[in-house]
Amino acid sequence: MFIYGIIINSISPFKGDFCYMKLYEDKISQIIQDTCYKTGFLLIEYIVRHINKKMYIEVFIDNEKGITLEDCSTLSHKLKAEIDNEEEYANLDYKLEVSSPGTQRSLKYIEQYSKHINRKFEIQYNNNEEIIKYKGKLLQVSGDNLTFEIDKEIFVINIKDIKTAKVLISI
Repeated sequence: MFIYGIIINSISPFKGDFCYMKLYEDKISQIIQDTCYKTGFLLIEYIVRHINKKMYIEVFIDNEKGITLEDCSTLSHKLKAEIDNEEEYANLDYKLEVSSPGTQRSLKYIEQYSKHINRKFEIQYNNNEEIIKYKGKLLQVSGDNLTFEIDKEIFVINIKDIKTAKVLISI
C-alpha cells in the first residue's frame, strides 16, 4: 500500500538545518507508518513542516468504522512515546497533531468507503480518458468496485478510476 506523505521545508538561515531535519523526517516517517500499522489505523496522509527550528507533524488516520477522539488520542500518545524514546530526538522541538481526514479531504482507499454506504458523494472519475463529475449515492462496495446511484441510474466504478470522492454532508 502506498502511504501518502508530504514534507514541507521552510527556508532556514542556518546551514545544515535542512540535512539535520531531513534525517529526522525520514525516521519519523517510518515511526508514523509502523505505529499506524501496529495499531490497526489506516494512514491516510502525514505532513511534516518546519517553521524556524520547530517541526510540525500532522497525521491523518481512518479505519472502516470511523475515527473517534479516543482513537486520535491513543495514536498521538503512542507516536509521542515512540518519537521521545529515540535518543537522537532528545532535543527535538516538535508539535504532533493526529486527526481524521475530515470531510474536506477526498477518500483515498477502498477501506474508507464501507462506512459511507447510503451517503451522497461528489465524485470525479475517469471514464475512457474523460473526467466525469457527478453527485450520487454510494450503494455498495465490492472488492475494488463501488456502486453508485447517479441520476436514478446505477454505475459501477473501479476505485482506480476515481480521481476524487468527497462525502457530502447534509444538514
